[in-house]
Amino acid sequence: MFVAFLAQLGPPTKSLVYTLKQLLDELPFETRHNTKWKFLAWTGRDVRVAVDDDFRDNLQSAIDLYRSSRKEALQSLYTSRALSAASNSQHGGKSASFTGQKSKPTGSPAKPSIDRAGGASEEIIADIEEVSACCGHFSFALLDFAEDMLSYLRRLEELKEAIQHRKRTWTWLFSWFLPADEHESKDTATIRRRGDFNNHDEAYDAGQGIPSHIKQADNFADPARRDRSWNARLYRLLCVFRRDDIKFAVKVGLGALIYALPAFLAATRPFFVRWRGEWGLVSYMAVCSMTVGGSNTTSTNRVIGTFIGAALSIVAWVLASDHGYTNPWLLGFFGWLVSLGCFYLIVAKNNGPMGRFILLTYNLGALYSYSLSIKDDDHDDDEGGIDPAIWDIVMHRLVAVIAGCVWAIVVTRFIWPISARRKLKKGLCVLWLRMGLIWRRDPLAMFLLGEPRSNYMDIREESALRSFLSNLEGLRKAANGEFELRGPFPDQTMGRILERSGRMLDAFHAMNVVIVKNLQYTPGEAAVLRYTRSERFELSARISHLFSVLASSVKMEYPLNDVMPSIDHTRDRLLARISEFRRSGEGREVATEQDYELLYAYVLVTGQLSEDIRAVSAELQTMFGTLDEEKLKLQ
Repeated sequence: MFVAFLAQLGPPTKSLVYTLKQLLDELPFETRHNTKWKFLAWTGRDVRVAVDDDFRDNLQSAIDLYRSSRKEALQSLYTSRALSAASNSQHGGKSASFTGQKSKPTGSPAKPSIDRAGGASEEIIADIEEVSACCGHFSFALLDFAEDMLSYLRRLEELKEAIQHRKRTWTWLFSWFLPADEHESKDTATIRRRGDFNNHDEAYDAGQGIPSHIKQADNFADPARRDRSWNARLYRLLCVFRRDDIKFAVKVGLGALIYALPAFLAATRPFFVRWRGEWGLVSYMAVCSMTVGGSNTTSTNRVIGTFIGAALSIVAWVLASDHGYTNPWLLGFFGWLVSLGCFYLIVAKNNGPMGRFILLTYNLGALYSYSLSIKDDDHDDDEGGIDPAIWDIVMHRLVAVIAGCVWAIVVTRFIWPISARRKLKKGLCVLWLRMGLIWRRDPLAMFLLGEPRSNYMDIREESALRSFLSNLEGLRKAANGEFELRGPFPDQTMGRILERSGRMLDAFHAMNVVIVKNLQYTPGEAAVLRYTRSERFELSARISHLFSVLASSVKMEYPLNDVMPSIDHTRDRLLARISEFRRSGEGREVATEQDYELLYAYVLVTGQLSEDIRAVSAELQTMFGTLDEEKLKLQ
C-alpha cells in the first residue's frame, strides 16, 4: 500500500519539491552592484526583492498538480486498504506488510477464539489506518508548506511594490497614540473553537458525550483570590522569599560583605591590600553560581586557569624583560600566542571559563608588570616598582584568587545550599506533570470546550516547556560537578532522558502547529471529532497517567512497576474508530480529506509519545533498578 502510494504521488512530489528548492535558492533579496549613489546605501536602495513575476505562477501550477495527484493517490490507497482489510479478515491474520510491527508476548494465556478473531481484526484495521494516517499527514504537510510558501511570495511582492513606490509619511511620530490594528488584537490570537460552527445540537452533544474528568480538568486552576483564606493569601504573598534567585542574591551579598570586611578595619587593611584582596573578591563574585555544582565547576576552572595564566605570564616576562627594560614587541607577540590558545579553548573546545581565566591572569601578570615598568604611579613598592617583581605579583594574584574561590564554595555549600541534583529532579518532575496536565484535558478538547482556564493545560504553552527543558540541560551540567557519597551523578542516563523529553516536546509542537493552523473548525472536523470522542479521551487519560507515573518514580527514586499501562491498544481502538467512521459514521458525507488532518496528527503524535515513554521507562529502570532500603524504613 505504501509503495503504491509513493509510486503514484512520487513524480508530482519531486516536481513540487524542485520548484520550492529553486524558489528558496533565489529568495528573498539580492544586492545590486551598480548602485549609483553610495551615500544612499543606508536607505536600502542597493538591495532589491528577488521576486520574479513567474515565481507564483510556477508554484501555483506545481501545487495544483500535486493536490490533484494527492487526491487520486489517497483514493487509490483507500480502495486498496478496503480490499486488504477484507482479505485479511477472511484469513484471520495480518498481511505480510505489517508482520512484526506489534509483537505480542509468546507466553500469554490463550483466549477464546472469538476474542482472538476480534482482536486480530481490530489490529489489522488499526495498522491499515495508521498507514493511511502517515500517508495523509505527511503528504498534507508538504502541501501545507507549499501553500505557506505561496503566501510568502505574496508578501514579498507587496514588499517589492512598497519599495519601488516608496511613500514618505510622518505617522511614525504618532505611533504611540494611534490605536492598534485589528489584526493585532487579542481576539485573533486566541482560539475560539466552540461556537464557530453553527450546529444547534453541538452544545447538547458536547455536554452529553464528554466525561466528567475532562469537564473537571479546568478546576485545577487556582481559585479566585477572594475565595482564599487569610493565611493562604499570606503564604502566597511571602512566596517571593522562597525563590532560589532571592536566596542566592541574599547569601552572595552576605558573603561579599564578610569577605570585604577586613578592608574597612584598620588592623587588617594593610594585609588585605598587600595580598590583593580585591581580586579575591572579584573571583568570589565570578565563581558564585546558583547551584553547588555550578560553583564547583567554575571554581575548578578558575584555579586551574589562574595557575596556567600565571605560569605563562612569568615565562613571557622573563623572556621579554631585562632589569626594568621590557621589549614591548616581544611581549605583544607572546600575548598574541596566549590569546590564540585561549580562544581555541573558548571557541573550539567550548570551555569558555578556562580560556577567559587564563587570559585574565596573563594580563594581570605580564601586562600589569609592563605598565609598572613604564610609569610607576601605583606606589607598589611591595611588588618592585619600576622593576616589577613578577614572582610577587603572580603570587599575590594567585593567593587572592584561591582564597576567593574557597570562600565562594563555602558560601554556596553551607548557606542555603541549592543542589543541582535535587533541582534537576524536581524540575524534571514538574516538566512531566505539566505535559501530563495538557493530556489530562485532551489537546483537541478545546474544539468543543473552548480554551482551558489554566495555562498549565494549554498545549500552546509548549514553547515555555521547551525553554524550561533548556534550563534543565544547564542543571545537568552543573549536577555533574557535585560530589556525593551516594556515588557519581548518572550523567549519560540523565542526558538520554532529557533527550527523550525533548522529542516529546517536538511531538507537542507538531500537534500545536496543526491546532493553531486554522482558527475555525469545519463541519467535517466536528463530525469526526464527535465520533471518536470517547476513544480520544481514553487515550489522553492513559498518556496523562503515564506521565504522572514517570514523575512519581523520579520524585521517590523508586523503580517502575514491571507492567506499565500500554497506549498501543487504546490507540488501535482510536484508529479502528476512524476507519469505522469512514465506512458508516454519521456525518462522513461532509468530511473531506483535509478534515482528518487533526486526527492524523493526533494519532502520529501519540505513537511518538508511546515510543518515547517506553524509552524513558527503560532508563528509569536502569537508574532506580535496585530498591533503597533506607527509603522503605517505617520510622
